[in-house]
Amino acid sequence: SNLADLMRTSQAMSHFVTDLGDIAGDIAHPTRKRFDVLRPGGRSVDVLMSGDPNGRPIIFMNGAFLFSFEAAIERCFAQAGLCVLAISRPGFGRTSSAPDEEDLADVIADDTTAVLAQIGTSTAPILVHSTGVPMAFRAGRNFNGVVERLVIIGGMAPPDIMRAAGPGLPMSAALLTAASTSKRLLRLLISGRHRMYLRLGAERFLARQYANCVPDRGQVARPEFIAEYDTAVTTLTAQGFDPGTEEIIFSQTQWGRSVPTFPGPVRILHGTEDPLCPIAAMELFAQRYPDKITLTPLPGAGHITLPVRTKTIIDALNSP
Repeated sequence: SNLADLMRTSQAMSHFVTDLGDIAGDIAHPTRKRFDVLRPGGRSVDVLMSGDPNGRPIIFMNGAFLFSFEAAIERCFAQAGLCVLAISRPGFGRTSSAPDEEDLADVIADDTTAVLAQIGTSTAPILVHSTGVPMAFRAGRNFNGVVERLVIIGGMAPPDIMRAAGPGLPMSAALLTAASTSKRLLRLLISGRHRMYLRLGAERFLARQYANCVPDRGQVARPEFIAEYDTAVTTLTAQGFDPGTEEIIFSQTQWGRSVPTFPGPVRILHGTEDPLCPIAAMELFAQRYPDKITLTPLPGAGHITLPVRTKTIIDALNSP
């Protein structure tokens, strides 16, 4: 009827269009909930909950490119009675950085314990992926009495084992070589990887990275996978590239020395066709620590195992 009404209507429609993606996401993920846990000194810890809110808690230590889960996987968690808590480590997502005077491993363990206390429990299994693996072992000395066991999917082996087995991709070989040469060179490689991702976009970047792995090639082409991958990258870089870069640098150092002191059994579920960490490396890893690690090969699976072996992984989380 007048220009003021037209302006109000235009603004209302613009907000609706802007929020439409979030609304669609909420509908597709009805059990997903994000919250913060307050910590001493004004810090906060960013937590993403999915599955059954009243179910058995499972801590998820995300890797560089997996933080949240597809709706179908979240439904499987809910049906299995699992409440999966993805905890952003210091400097990722909305989680505050670690205080300068404190060791990162201590902060990760304390944050995890605080999240469990927030939901009314003191122990839980930990599911880890990719670069979350070395970080879990790094914090392991502080997890005594907290971690029931460690379940690794799409994981990695210590660098010396990777060298002995032979890395599966040229990029993996480049990271290992740079790690043994200089941290400056390693930073240069990682920053170049980030720039390539931003330039190509998630879909083209994934297609290039997994072009030589048939099982993974089909997975990374799915819109559902691309969306969650992009969410993981957004979480990883929310406070800049430094936290993720430092974590990847640590993953290429000799973190294997902390494996024997991890307070609990470790089970690895690993695709036999994984192009990033060959199954041969995981076999050597398990052979080096036979009293600590149990390896379950997943025939025909690549690096991306959760969407194609969901039941097997859930069974591993539920088994004593």
